[in-house]
Amino acid sequence: MMRFLAHDGSYADQVPIDPESEIARLQREFIEATKALGAMSKRIEVITARAGG
Repeated sequence: MMRFLAHDGSYADQVPIDPESEIARLQREFIEATKALGAMSKRIEVITARAGG
């Protein structure tokens, strides 16, 4: 039923997600976000120190 509706609505066929690649992608995104937060934290510290806070 869903396949018919998807095809009728011009959607691509469903492709199962490989859990291993999903985990790897999420881990990469997590590491990137952690690095970005670290950089933001350092900038906040520098700005706060300059402002005398």
